[in-house]
Amino acid sequence: MTDKTYEQMLADYTAELRAFFAPAAITGVPGTRHSPRRAGDLARRGERLVQMSREVGEATAGYLSHSEQARREEAQVRLLAQASAQLEVARGLLAAAEAGEPGRRKAVRGDIVSGDVRQSLERLARVLEQPLAAPPVMQEVTRTRAGDPAAARTALLRQATSSIQSISRNTARVGVRAAHDLLSLDPGVLAQGVSLISQDAGALIARLGENVSQFVRRLVLSAVQLILQAYDWVLALLGKDVESRIRQQVQQWIDELKKEKAGTSTGEEGLFDKLVDHIFDVKGITHDVTGWIKAATAPGDQLQTLSTQIAGLDKAFETLATQAENFLKLLGTVSTVALLKRVPQFAVVVAAIELSLLGYILYTGYDHVDSNRLQFLDRVKGVRDLCMTLAA
Repeated sequence: MTDKTYEQMLADYTAELRAFFAPAAITGVPGTRHSPRRAGDLARRGERLVQMSREVGEATAGYLSHSEQARREEAQVRLLAQASAQLEVARGLLAAAEAGEPGRRKAVRGDIVSGDVRQSLERLARVLEQPLAAPPVMQEVTRTRAGDPAAARTALLRQATSSIQSISRNTARVGVRAAHDLLSLDPGVLAQGVSLISQDAGALIARLGENVSQFVRRLVLSAVQLILQAYDWVLALLGKDVESRIRQQVQQWIDELKKEKAGTSTGEEGLFDKLVDHIFDVKGITHDVTGWIKAATAPGDQLQTLSTQIAGLDKAFETLATQAENFLKLLGTVSTVALLKRVPQFAVVVAAIELSLLGYILYTGYDHVDSNRLQFLDRVKGVRDLCMTLAA
């Protein structure tokens, strides 16, 4: 697929997201005062979006192995944004399904889906459309001390140490949100979540549509398919060859956190900060980076270029973390929908998604910091890896 074909596919998809819950497109459900003539419109739109989402997501996932780092970063942001958009649409479809159940008289119009859902879809559509912003430029250093190696070393050291801390904090901020739910799970549910694959999760679809009208069933099926596709995109972010091992490692870390939490008064945030610090080896990386920069003999413009690259890494990861956090918030909202809570097994799906997303944010955060100790998710040259070039 060419980039032009992909961008057109993406444009069609974002247009569909924006129009999906437009009030004029949704006229009613059987049994309401609205004409049932177009009662199946929303169901048909849901079924069409399932197919479009699959095609766009698979195309985007293909860019995770692109030769250019910027395109790999862009693909990660887009997969997270698409996964979030699918959860938003699923939430709206489930709200419409509940409104169409027997005994309810609500109409499936624009107001059945709250304005914040439509606004969220608009924001996510913009994320999907835009490439990553260009990395920030070290304008002050370039303007005032251009070519001065001493000033450039000072600026580089400040940027590198700041970015290491920033990436670690953003990792912990997002990770603790997922860990909070996982720490409270029954061990059996957690264990099932570790081993769950999307094909097994798909077996839920038939059960979720039982004992409802055909119209409601179609809405529910589309909603669940969109949620399970979102799970597929998180697995794609992990990498299909290693996702099982990553989830097993995350389970071990959760078990360790549970034991530590039981034996201390430290809160979950503090415990997770310690875990991230341990996994990343922040002190060790900072020590290495500081030594290489202070001993650097490279010219000032080369050091300034390195500062810009590191600032770009920090900004790119902040964008990823924001999308991942938004996804977790939406997952928490969708998991409380009454129709889904009727099937206890759905809790396993949520656990599997949270485990996978937690693994992703930990390992991709590590990839951006990079101390060459972990084996997974090598998509960028991290801060340590970039600074190591000064020692060559």
